[in-house]
Amino acid sequence: MAPSRLAGDLRVASGKSRITVKGSSADRNQVDATVDLAVASLNDWVPDTRGSLTGHFTVRGAWPKLTIAGVADGKSLGMGGNGLSKVHVDATVASPLDPDGKVHAVATQVTVAGQIFTQITLEASGNQAKHRIAVTADSELFDGSVEVAGGLTKKGWSGELAKLDFSAVDIAKLSLREPSKIVYDAGNFSLSQTCLEDKPTVLCSAMKFEASGALDAGYSFERVPLKLANSLAPDALAGELQGEVQGHGRVRRGHDGQWIGDLAVTSESARLLMPP
Repeated sequence: MAPSRLAGDLRVASGKSRITVKGSSADRNQVDATVDLAVASLNDWVPDTRGSLTGHFTVRGAWPKLTIAGVADGKSLGMGGNGLSKVHVDATVASPLDPDGKVHAVATQVTVAGQIFTQITLEASGNQAKHRIAVTADSELFDGSVEVAGGLTKKGWSGELAKLDFSAVDIAKLSLREPSKIVYDAGNFSLSQTCLEDKPTVLCSAMKFEASGALDAGYSFERVPLKLANSLAPDALAGELQGEVQGHGRVRRGHDGQWIGDLAVTSESARLLMPP
């Protein structure tokens, strides 16, 4: 059983970075503590990283019914080719052994896999049995948002893709037609029919994967502007794709490892414009 009283100070240092914990509980059945972060260089704690981190959190209550609340701010955080300019996190979590709370985080000038986002926002709330996570991302080329809701099960997770939007200026503004079911259970994964549309453009997909390796996946799309590829991967081609494409298909992998299926992609207007 964890102690329910914390008194005194604890300071941990590495390089120029400090983490300070102060306990000031007068009641042996209560925890009343603060945690202050002053990480001058994240690399002092995690190799091959960069940036600084500050934060202040309070820990109050009787174990295990503690409430942890506070804020943290990071600057110039990164690892390898990925990084961000600033991030602010505001969190409140109750009962850490069975967490229930909410998290709000905003990051600016985020670089992920070569793609630069002006801002990424995350909102999360709930507990293990019922929670919701929403993420929005804005960039010069496109904006997107996704929201999932569900809960842990005995062998995995079950929920729904509640929202999925993708918008590229003067190209398309795709939205989820209706929520789709997501299930992960003991290594098996399934996604029910999921359709994004901005009529006449429609993209649909569904899949089922079994822990044995068996797979059944299908797709269909109608009048999809190829300019979307320019937004998603601007450096993949030397020129600019134009026109529309449509197609459908289904691929299956049996328990014996054998693949079968049919795939079709057609276009009457696709073309690649090369720069002069």
